[in-house]
Amino acid sequence: MFSNKKKVALITIFLSFILFGCFITQIIKISNKHRDLNLSMNDVEKLELDKDSKAIFKNFQQNSTYSKVLIAFNPDCEHCQQEAIDVYEHRSDLKNVYLFFVANSKSKDISDFAEKFKLKNLKNVNLVKDTKNILADSFGVKSIPTIFIYNKDNQLIKRFDGETKIDAILKYVSPEYSSAAK
Repeated sequence: MFSNKKKVALITIFLSFILFGCFITQIIKISNKHRDLNLSMNDVEKLELDKDSKAIFKNFQQNSTYSKVLIAFNPDCEHCQQEAIDVYEHRSDLKNVYLFFVANSKSKDISDFAEKFKLKNLKNVNLVKDTKNILADSFGVKSIPTIFIYNKDNQLIKRFDGETKIDAILKYVSPEYSSAAK
């Protein structure tokens, strides 16, 4: 049927297509990573928030004094709950950082989450509802929690996918890091 030379040629062509596909996939991944790092706080305006959340977000966005942390979460997620515990336990380290927890969940579930993890009384922490799940769709959130850290100039400086140790977050919101990043 096929001679050995033809078999080798077909296998070589087939493997070349596979390698080319892998190469293109890597380029796309790198491109998406750079795209994510170019998302500014202004891009977050795409979120469709409920009425109360829009007012909260405007204040959050317009403040140019502090770093900002946007956390995509779900109230039932154990990893998200751990992030909330860490935020509360390190509230003094985070006092000059605005934290914005965003979920596409029922308002009552978000409110209960804030109450349970003692976030309700922290002035620099806001929990809001993304009514149409724009954060996940536009920012490529594939897992929760996903954490976006913005400098005081509203430029994205770091993204974490999945549960993240608080020390890693603190590294990027510290004044020393913000000064060095310029």
